Formats: sequence, structure tokens, C-alpha cells
Amino acid sequence: EYRYPDGGGRPTVVGYVATNRVLVEVRDLARVGGVIDAAIAQGATNINGPTFGLSNPDSARREALAVAVARARADAEVMARAAGQRVGGVLELTSQDAFERPMFDRAPVMAFARGAEAAPETPVSAGTITIRAQVTIRVAIVGVP
Repeated sequence: EYRYPDGGGRPTVVGYVATNRVLVEVRDLARVGGVIDAAIAQGATNINGPTFGLSNPDSARREALAVAVARARADAEVMARAAGQRVGGVLELTSQDAFERPMFDRAPVMAFARGAEAAPETPVSAGTITIRAQVTIRVAIVGVP
């Protein structure tokens, strides 16, 4: 840590700060609150979590992509028919996926860290993780004979 003179000039070292970061993976939701409480009891002052995720998101991601492609293709077919045409082959197909993670209310944890009255164990509730896929499909439009 530095002290900076009021009128400018060279700062002087007045102390040092050490930061340790620990990542804990817990697969049992019922244990998450206790793990947070144990970290605080051992002196943790900054809790960045929990962060929820899927242990294997690949199958859900692929399912979301398949649904998105089917919807995009169906939309293209509706538009082509409305224009008196039909859909030909796929010329280009791209995707973007995004995870939506449930949010965690840190207020009870931080109240406990400050010594305020809190629940016996930090409450952590189950939520839903949504996986979305967005695709762009470019198809050939063929005239109806």
C-alpha cells in the first residue's frame, strides 16, 4: 500500500496487502451454505459466489442447437412460401450460445460476515439453468415451377 503526498510528489510504501483466492467445487447443493459459512468462520472476507453451472453442458447445448436450427429452417420455409418460393439448400449456418446462470443473493452471507444476526446456515436455493442457442441460417430460395 502506498501513501500519496497531498501536494504531489513521490508516494511512500506504508504496508503490504496479501490476497489469497480459493475455488471450491461442491456438487451437493445441500452443502453449499455450510461451505460458505465455514469459509467465513475461517476468516474469508470476500465471497464471490456461488456460481452455478452444469457439470456436462454438451448434451443440453447440442439439444438447444438442434431446436434452434429446426426453428430457423421452419421460419425460412414460411417466409419462402409467403413469397411464392421454396427453400433450397443451406448455404451457411452459424451459431452463438449463451448460458444463463441463476443469481445468488449475497446479502445473508455478507450480513453474517459483518457479524449481524443471520440464519443458522447461509440459505442457498436451487434454481434453473437455461441454455439458449441462437443460429443464423442462410438458405437458397428456389422459385416454384
